[in-house]
Amino acid sequence: MKKYYICLLSNERGIIFPWVYALGSILILLTVFAAAQYKSQILSTHVLKEYYQLQSLFHYSHDQLLVKLNGQTHYTEVLSEQFILPLGQSTVDCTLTAGRYDCKWQLKLITGTTKQINRFYELSQYSSINAAAHNRSRVLCFMHNVSLFP
Repeated sequence: MKKYYICLLSNERGIIFPWVYALGSILILLTVFAAAQYKSQILSTHVLKEYYQLQSLFHYSHDQLLVKLNGQTHYTEVLSEQFILPLGQSTVDCTLTAGRYDCKWQLKLITGTTKQINRFYELSQYSSINAAAHNRSRVLCFMHNVSLFP
């Protein structure tokens, strides 16, 4: 008389045990999920890095424009400036309308990412250095609300 027994480590009949199938499926699903999470994290890190680079480029250029506006004795109708940094370059074109400058910023990183921002500058705010420092803190709050995606 033959004895039949089930051995969990060897399967001579060629049938896949259900627990092996379930464990293999779970392992494959976890691997695919981890790969998707990693890809998402890499993309998120890249977008965040570009955001901070654009923010840094804008703040430096904005500060330089404030210095130029503070130094003016008379206001010109059209003001164009270009600022070049190791991160990239920014261009601002300002038009004097109704006692304020309407400025269109174009920021371009060396990686090719571009961003356009419109800002208005009231001329009365730039009469002293303290007003310029106060406005910079408002710009910091403004930049946190800017989206990288048009």
